[in-house]
Amino acid sequence: MRLRFVLPPGWVGFPLGDPAGCEREVGRVVKALPLDDGTGARLRRELRDDLLHQCTRARDGGASYLAVAGPRSAPLSGSLLVTPLRRTLPAGSPEWDDVVGADARTFRLAVGQVTRAVRHRPADETGAGDDLPTLAVDYWVTTAEGRQLQVACSTPLVAHEEAMVQLFDAVIGSAEVDG
Repeated sequence: MRLRFVLPPGWVGFPLGDPAGCEREVGRVVKALPLDDGTGARLRRELRDDLLHQCTRARDGGASYLAVAGPRSAPLSGSLLVTPLRRTLPAGSPEWDDVVGADARTFRLAVGQVTRAVRHRPADETGAGDDLPTLAVDYWVTTAEGRQLQVACSTPLVAHEEAMVQLFDAVIGSAEVDG
């Protein structure tokens, strides 16, 4: 089972369960870049390596799908990661509350019951990386069949929280179960 989404214009999705298909999609994205100046080949290679690394990390973490704002997307930097949950957490249980948090909101969509939690993550304060503050919008989806998935959306556009939550809500609202 997987979810399908209507993504924002210019976003690209990577089917993590199909490594060859994922690599083809990365190649398509990189090839489409208008990098014909003297540094284009190096930039393409770096982007290809970075995207493949992100896909591998996500797949190794149990995720089945990764979508990111592509180079031709509107200025809406962000990502979406779908991870099927290995075990079902009963909604309303203490374990559920520990995972989703006290401020989570639950609602019903065509895809099933959805619980959303909005969190702010500070920048990496260790100095080890160049991470930006992040707005994280996590959705836990329980389908009609009782399967659960986490859809983790994030963006560095923290100052535009309301608009970005609305965008991610629209994406999750477009979700359909496939298979």
